[in-house]
This record gives sequence, C-alpha cells and structure tokens, in this order.
Amino acid sequence: MFLVGQVPQPSKITGGEQNLPVTISLMSAHGTDSNLTELVEDMARSSYFEKSVNVGKEAFA
Repeated sequence: MFLVGQVPQPSKITGGEQNLPVTISLMSAHGTDSNLTELVEDMARSSYFEKSVNVGKEAFA
C-alpha cells in the first residue's frame, strides 16, 4: 500500500474536519515485479504526488 494523498472529511462526532488518508494497493502478475517497481518509481517522480510524508494529524501539509 502506498499513501498518495489525503481528503478532508467532516467528523460526525466533533463536527470538525478530519483528513483521511488516500492509499493505493498494487498487484502484478507473476514475473512482472520489475514492471511494478518501475510504475511506482514513475509515480514517485511525477509532480502530482507528494515527495514526503509528515507525522501527526496531516500527512501532507
């Protein structure tokens, strides 16, 4: 699983807004591990995805 972002979600308990993580899970056919690795590397290099993840309530500040 890869953390790719976060989305705001209203809390039913506090009435405030909480950020929920957005993740993806990838699987590949037998023998295509290198293709999957290249895909993940290309995604990491793209400008759409964040380059680092923070700790605490907000993964991406």
